[in-house]
Formats: sequence, structure tokens, C-alpha cells
Amino acid sequence: MAYNIMSLTSITLELSPPLTLHYCEYENASMLFIQHLKKLGTFIHASVDNPEDPPEQHIYSVQTKFGEREEWLEALARAVIQELGLRKPMFIIAALTSKNKEVFDSVVQNLHKVKQAS
Repeated sequence: MAYNIMSLTSITLELSPPLTLHYCEYENASMLFIQHLKKLGTFIHASVDNPEDPPEQHIYSVQTKFGEREEWLEALARAVIQELGLRKPMFIIAALTSKNKEVFDSVVQNLHKVKQAS
């Protein structure tokens, strides 16, 4: 079974250090790379448990599949899938040097920019 990439986009946010978001959408899932470092980091799977329900009733699950399990990254993954309103699963790959409110807010605020550019 082959999965075709429907879109691929990237943006760089002017933070210190610069933060890059790469968004890739497939037919059955999406991927978001959040990187300060030019390497792979923690892999997190985020999904909605009840996609047929109205968005205000969605329950989101996140699981660290590879890398160090950190509550901060799992909270970011949950905020990402909720903000985008996705019904299909999403993989978030994060390699960050700083995990703070500025990074969290910048990622969430710029999600639609990277998704619209796709």
C-alpha cells in the first residue's frame, strides 16, 4: 500500500534559536516536525478518540512512540491536533533545545500559517 504526499510546507519562526515547522499531509495522516535542531527528536502520535463526534466533544490521545516522554511535549502535541481540528492521526516529531511558553505559543499560533501554505 502506497501513501501519497498531498502537501509539504515549511516555515521558520524568528525565535532564538530559530524554530522551523515542517508540515506534511498524507491521505490518512499528517506529520509535523518542530525543530530547533537539524535532527530527529521525540516521536509523538496524536489522535482524536471519537472523530465522528462534534469537535467540541472530541477527546485527544497522545503517546510518545520514540524518545523521552515529556509532559510538556505531550501537552504541545495535544494543543497542535486540537488547534488544527484534525480528525485523522498526526505524528509530531520534536527536536527542541528550549521548552518554554514562548516556543509553545509560537508553535500553536503559527500552525495555520504552515497548514495554509500547503
